[in-house]
Amino acid sequence: MRDLDHIGVGYLYEGKLVIDKNWGHGYYGCAGCCGYETPGLIPNPMPGAIGTGANNTAQAHDMCTDSWVDVTSETAGWTSTNSGIVSIANAYSNFVSVGSVTGSGYVQLPQQLARLGCPVTGFEPQNNQNSVCAVPTNLKQLSATDIGGGNLQFKYAYSSSTGNLNDLAGCTVSEIVNYPGTENPYVWPSPPFPSKTSNPNPSIGPTPAISGPAGVFVDTHKLPSTNFPVPSSSGSFTATQYYRYSCSCAANGSYQNIDGPLSIVRSVYSAEAFTARSSSKEPEISMYRHLLDFLLLTVGSMALLVNGQSGSGERGLTIEYKLASTSAALHEPILMTVTISNHLGTDAQVDLGQDRKEAFEVSVEQPDHKISDAKLPLHEGMSVVGTVGIAPGSSYAETLVLNQWQAFSQVGLYKIRVRLVRPRGAEESRLPEGLGSWADLPPLQITPADPTRLAAICQDLKATLETSSSYPEVAEAALELSYVEDPIAVPYLQDMAFLRYGALASLSANGLERVGGPSAVNALILLGKNSNVAISSPARFSLLQLEQATSDPATRETIKNALAEYLHD
Repeated sequence: MRDLDHIGVGYLYEGKLVIDKNWGHGYYGCAGCCGYETPGLIPNPMPGAIGTGANNTAQAHDMCTDSWVDVTSETAGWTSTNSGIVSIANAYSNFVSVGSVTGSGYVQLPQQLARLGCPVTGFEPQNNQNSVCAVPTNLKQLSATDIGGGNLQFKYAYSSSTGNLNDLAGCTVSEIVNYPGTENPYVWPSPPFPSKTSNPNPSIGPTPAISGPAGVFVDTHKLPSTNFPVPSSSGSFTATQYYRYSCSCAANGSYQNIDGPLSIVRSVYSAEAFTARSSSKEPEISMYRHLLDFLLLTVGSMALLVNGQSGSGERGLTIEYKLASTSAALHEPILMTVTISNHLGTDAQVDLGQDRKEAFEVSVEQPDHKISDAKLPLHEGMSVVGTVGIAPGSSYAETLVLNQWQAFSQVGLYKIRVRLVRPRGAEESRLPEGLGSWADLPPLQITPADPTRLAAICQDLKATLETSSSYPEVAEAALELSYVEDPIAVPYLQDMAFLRYGALASLSANGLERVGGPSAVNALILLGKNSNVAISSPARFSLLQLEQATSDPATRETIKNALAEYLHD
């Protein structure tokens, strides 16, 4: 007989057994004992990626049943030979840095010595634990799609060097695109391209970067305008692209290339050049990974986007929009949670488009009763895959910063409506009844600016940026901070540019550009001098945008002088 709740006490007795059913007395003969041998920890060896953790199981060999018994509950004194590599507490190993250790615990068990002797003995079960640095690897292009309007989208997938994407929690994936020359921004030659088209040089994104465990992403190459100069002419330019990753455990977090160099060739052919080229016998131009020939410009119609059909008697897919608050102070980020629930009997696939935001259309009636409808414009570069899978009985939720769609720059009452539309390039699909209809949100009251409240919001977001170990949580906080459109946010935005090896610098620059004014301009000028191009490039591009937009001659002169100084660095 054994006490199942206290494995360590062993067997109560063993041998012939007689039980008095009336009084509960037990008698035994041939008394003996069964003990344990060769305790250890499993798995052994135990591999783990930095930033992850795993449970240890202590086990011992039961000599009576000739089986292995879990004795983890009896084990204490968990430790490793180097807690800087692997720390262990309560049977759980946290993998901290690259290296190998011996993990161990301490347990007291009856030891099998002889039939009549099983003294309680202290054991130290052990295993070998190996902490490794997981990095993205094996990048593959999955598809290439013409989404209309002269725009192309490419879908990619990558894996983890450990075989487990969740091990990439400490990694992000992004790109850097270098345009011809050294001027920042790079201005596209016009003609033949539309005038006033430019890119940061280099262009670094996305911001926020792709979270490592995602395993997939989309890269969009877009035509910024259809206003080509007339008469038409031919021309092209080539940009050089690298896909790369940053992992906190690899090379001190510095960027490492996962693919590249790749040539992005953008070409325009006049009607005469295209006719001559088509009739010649020369072979077609070599196709690079991305080749954009702006020949035919078409714009697809917007339709509905949800894949899946409602079953008989079921509610199908439902969507709920909820404001974080129906009251906010001027210059605050306005947050809304979207929840899509699946009441179907099968999995549902919902395509939310680029960044999982493209499919949302937001209509706002301003306090002055002017109404504007807005969808986010397609942007160049990488983004998360827009399609989300929702299992039966489950939900998908995300928080949107409505300032990305609409400006809330007046004090007063706002009436907000939201609906889903079909993203560019999404497959034709059926929308369950009501899912694409306009939804009216409760009225939003914007009150006058509250410096104390804005400072508290900035402080809370800064704490999340600096302490959270969840990159998606950090990315959400960074986006919200970038929409605190008030000079109070300037020092917080400036500090944000240096976090995560500059991965948030574009959001920082965009936020400072929206704030404008002397303090924001000075912050951008300082960031533009930074030796890390991930920080300086977006700052310089935002300065150029401000120079073109400002009506203040002094501000324009300050920016002009700063940009000129950069050219001589």
